[in-house]
Amino acid sequence: MKKSKAARLNYLILLLFLLPIISIGFKLVCYKDTLFGKPIAKERLVVSQKFKTERNSRDTTSLLLPSQSSHQRISNEHIQSSAASFFVKDLNSQRCLKINPHSRRQAISYSYEYRGKAIKYEIDPSLYYNDKRNTLLKDFLFRSFYESNGDQLAFEEKMKAESVPFRVVCGYDAVEEEPKLKKWIEVQVAETWVPFDVPTGLFAEKPASFVDLGPVDAFSYKEPDSLHTRITKSIYLNPELLEDGLSVPMTFLFFAEIFNLNDMPLNILAIILLTPLAAMLITIFRNAIGIQTFGTFLPMLIAMSFLSTGFFLGAALFIIVIAATGFFHYPLGKLGLLTLPKLAIILTTVEGVFLFLIFLGFKWDIALLLKTSLFPVVILTFATERFIKTSTDKGYGAAIILALKTLLVSSFCFVIYKSIVFAYIFMVFPELFLCVIAINLSLGTWIGLRMSEVVRFKSLEKAK
Repeated sequence: MKKSKAARLNYLILLLFLLPIISIGFKLVCYKDTLFGKPIAKERLVVSQKFKTERNSRDTTSLLLPSQSSHQRISNEHIQSSAASFFVKDLNSQRCLKINPHSRRQAISYSYEYRGKAIKYEIDPSLYYNDKRNTLLKDFLFRSFYESNGDQLAFEEKMKAESVPFRVVCGYDAVEEEPKLKKWIEVQVAETWVPFDVPTGLFAEKPASFVDLGPVDAFSYKEPDSLHTRITKSIYLNPELLEDGLSVPMTFLFFAEIFNLNDMPLNILAIILLTPLAAMLITIFRNAIGIQTFGTFLPMLIAMSFLSTGFFLGAALFIIVIAATGFFHYPLGKLGLLTLPKLAIILTTVEGVFLFLIFLGFKWDIALLLKTSLFPVVILTFATERFIKTSTDKGYGAAIILALKTLLVSSFCFVIYKSIVFAYIFMVFPELFLCVIAINLSLGTWIGLRMSEVVRFKSLEKAK
């Protein structure tokens, strides 16, 4: 009877593996170009700017904003102010954020997504730069550019000396993570402003990484002294690939369309789709490898919290929480308190540690500490409860080792949740969920030694 039951289970597992293989093979044969003919992921640049107004300032603070053009596309602009009054002003096709004077010191943040397009300009070789018509404009610009030897002021002086119309344009180079305001020259050629960046040797071209804020001679402009600009790169699913894949049968790509139409972030969909994979990974670590963790699926929740803080900050917060828990738990244990009140006191002190870190981030302008949000704090407090329980039952040494194992498994789950490739593959091939179920069924009938036990028993054999 047991053999027939095991045989039926083996047939079921084989079927759960076989059906996805057939379906995936069909899609790859018929729709390979549609599903994988374009890059799965694209890179997105997010420009974030923060600064603080001075207390009792009587001056209006100005901040140049980028405009849409053939060179750049600006989207998802967000402006936040703690209390200061501000407005966006357009001047000669140039946008500027104006912050009115305020009696208190206020914080302003501005962010947007940037997509640039590299443009190389062709200068008509038949154009002259003056009325004498004795020197061609292209030859004059070429000679002046290279005679300046990387000195932008020298190039400006040559333009002024020959009355060639030019203007100074400012912006940022998105190649740098924390860029400073840079300037380049634009010379009017016919009806077009042609860029020249003398220090970097860019002749009549503007790379895709240049964030153009417009000419600085439109009005007197000075960046706020406390302005901090940061450019971050993120990877997102190629929307063109998602749209093309809607014609393929038996996929979950229509869920991506539902999320987009309702302005819901696709990373939520990715978390939903990849959670079964992460749960299977935890099962493998526990049942096949023999690595125990806090709770059954707590590493999965900790990995989700890392998505909002970043892995390194999240891991640091996890270690800080465990260290703070151990620090406060030891003296409280000497008082002979009941478990629940003791746990409530420790959680209160841990929350105080988080608030202190946020205060330090604000006081010393450490943006990394200001990323701490409610969700990771709540998740990490669950870990404190598990740490207290383990340290009470098995001691601090066992609790610390278990915490490190939890962090290890959480890091693997984080890699899964962070992978756009995994998310897209499960959208395109939802049949893979059957394979996940099949693997879990196999793990559920596993009666052999775990890998950790094999290693331990081998060491015992060597000792004999």
